[in-house]
Amino acid sequence: MARSDAVVAADGAVALLERIWPALQSIDGSLGALGNAVYGTVHALIPLVVAAPADMKTRTAWLERMYEAVVEDGVDYLAPVQDHWGQLCVFPDLAGQRADRLTPAV
Repeated sequence: MARSDAVVAADGAVALLERIWPALQSIDGSLGALGNAVYGTVHALIPLVVAAPADMKTRTAWLERMYEAVVEDGVDYLAPVQDHWGQLCVFPDLAGQRADRLTPAV
């Protein structure tokens, strides 16, 4: 079964989110322009991931990848991902599973 364009786009968005910190970690962003650009980019990517008609298995994999990216993020570029975690889960059962997993860390 072929994946829809929206699912392929969302997978690309997740891949970009994974690469933001590794790509930018050695760049001086003290003036704020870089952070503002990344913030705008992250906010543009989140709706793509939320809207994609992905099955639970695919979305679970995306959430795991995004979680790892957030954990590795050294300057909170991906903080908006954390703010939209429930929306990114889409499936209530998946949101419950993720909450159960994250509760010990909190």
